[in-house]
Amino acid sequence: MSISKKRKIYFSISFVFILILVYLLFVFIPVRLVFVSTISSNIQLPESKQLSWENELNKKQSHNSCASYSTMAYIFEKNQEIVNPETINKNITGKLRNNSTYPWGIVNYLKKQNINTKIYYHGFLSNKSKIQRIEERINH
Repeated sequence: MSISKKRKIYFSISFVFILILVYLLFVFIPVRLVFVSTISSNIQLPESKQLSWENELNKKQSHNSCASYSTMAYIFEKNQEIVNPETINKNITGKLRNNSTYPWGIVNYLKKQNINTKIYYHGFLSNKSKIQRIEERINH
C-alpha cells in the first residue's frame, strides 16, 4: 500500500471518529442555549418611563413570530401606532428558514419605518453590569 493511500485511510478513519465523538457529545451531554435574560431585579421605574399598553394588543402569536410582535409593541410605545404584527412578520428581513429573526432584521425593518435603533449585546457582562446598563438606558 502506498503512503498516500495510508494517509487517506488514516484521515478517513480520524474524520469518522471525530464525527462520532461530536455526535456523542451533543447527544449525551445536556447543552442548553439560553437567549433570555435570567436577571431578576427590583428596578422601580418612574411613571414617566413606564410603558403604556392597550389590552387589544395582546394577541396570539404565530410560530416563531415573537420578533414581529415585539416590534409591534415597540412601534406602539414609540409612536402610539398600531401595526399588524403579521404584516411586520412578512416584511421583516434577516430570518432563518424556521422564521426566527436576527436582531439586525428588526433594526433594518425599523429603519425603513424611520425609527433609528441600535443593538446592544450584554452577553459577556455580569448580571450587575447588565442591570446598570439597562437602568442607564431607561434613565437616558
